[in-house]
Amino acid sequence: MTANIGKGVLYQLIGIQENYKRLILNTECIPDGPHCSRCPWLKAAIANTDAESGFNLMKEHCTQCSDRCFDINEVRLSAKYIYERRYGSKPRLNKNAVLVFMLLHLQAPDISGFISGVSISMLADYLNVHERTIKNNLTALRKAGYIHYDICTGNTVNVILLDYHTYYASARDGGAGYIKISDKVISELSRVSSVVLFRIIMREFIETDIKTETTKSYREILHYLPKYCRRSIINDKIKERQKIFDICPKLASITFKLFPAFDLKLQTSQEHMDHAKHYAELLDKLDSFVLSTGKITSSTVIPKELSRFFSYNGVNVHTPYLFQRAGIKDVPDTLAKMACKYGQKTVDNALADTYRIQMCTKHELIQNIGAFVMTVIRNTIKGAHGTVLNIPVNEPELLSV
Repeated sequence: MTANIGKGVLYQLIGIQENYKRLILNTECIPDGPHCSRCPWLKAAIANTDAESGFNLMKEHCTQCSDRCFDINEVRLSAKYIYERRYGSKPRLNKNAVLVFMLLHLQAPDISGFISGVSISMLADYLNVHERTIKNNLTALRKAGYIHYDICTGNTVNVILLDYHTYYASARDGGAGYIKISDKVISELSRVSSVVLFRIIMREFIETDIKTETTKSYREILHYLPKYCRRSIINDKIKERQKIFDICPKLASITFKLFPAFDLKLQTSQEHMDHAKHYAELLDKLDSFVLSTGKITSSTVIPKELSRFFSYNGVNVHTPYLFQRAGIKDVPDTLAKMACKYGQKTVDNALADTYRIQMCTKHELIQNIGAFVMTVIRNTIKGAHGTVLNIPVNEPELLSV
C-alpha cells in the first residue's frame, strides 16, 4: 500500500535545519579523457565531500600537468544556499507523531485531505503502541497545525490533513513536492529505536525520489540534527540494524544506498499496470451497463462502483450514454498515470463527474478525456483549499476510552 506525502510537511515534522551555504564543485567541463579519467588526484578531488578542499587539490595537482585535457580555469566553485524556513514554521514533533501522521496518509484521504472513520485501535495495533499514545500524538499534531480531527463513535476519528492541498501545488503556489511512502516503510521506521537514526533515515528517504544513493558529509548531517549531536554519536547510532538503507561511513562522510525493497520507484510500474487494468475494466463495465439499460429509473439497480457516474450532488442521469472512447485508445493508461499521482479514488470521482455532467447532462463531446479529468481534479483541489482554511481551530480534545 502506497500514498503520497508532502516533502515540506515532513521537513517541518522532523525539524527544519539551520540555514547554511553549501559549496559545489562544478566539473562539467572535464571530459572523459584517457589520462584524466585514470588520474588518482583528479578522482580524489572530485570525490571529496568538501568541495573547497577538492578544488584546492585539483589546482595543486592539475595546474602543471602536461597531460591535462581540460581548462583548469573553467572549473568553478558555486554556492547553494540551504534555506528550509520556506517550507513553513510548524514545530518539530516526536517519532511517534511522525509515524502516526505518515500512517494517516494510507487511510485513503480524498482530494481535500479528509479521512473518514480512522480507527484508533488500528493505528495503535499497527505501530505496536497503546491507544493513549495514538490519542496523545493526534492531539500533538492538531496543536502543531498539521491536522484537524473530530471524535466519532466506535473509537474512530475523522481527520483532515491541513496541508494536503500543497502536495501537488507548484512552487509559486507554495508547493514543495511530494514523495511516495508505503506501509512497509512505516513499519520498518517504527522499529528504529534511536531518535537520531530515525531523523537521519527520514531525511535521506525524503531525497530518494531524486537519487537512491547519496553521500553526505558529517557537516551536512549535523545541520539537521539536534545541537547535542556529534560525529561520535552519529557513528554510534548508525550501527543499529535497519533494512531501509545500506549505510557506509567513511572518513569524512556517510554514503546512504536505498535497498531495492524500499525503492518505491521500482513499484511504480506495477502500480501503473494495476491502475490501467482497473480503468479498462471500469469503463467496460460502464459500457455494458449502458447497453443493457435504456432508461434509469428509481427501480434500476446500479452497480456500487458506477453509482457516482449516474447520481451525485443533485445531478442525476436518466438516459445513459456509451463512454466516448472512439479514437482514444490510451484512456486507461492516461487515467492510470493520474491515479499514481493523485490516488485512484480521486481519479475515479473526477472521471465519474466528467461522464455524468459533461457527457450525459450537457451532451458535450470531449476531445481529450485525460486533460478534462485533470482539470476537474485541479479545480477540486482549489475548492478543497478554501474549505480547509475555514476549519475551526478550537475543537475538543480527544478523550480517554
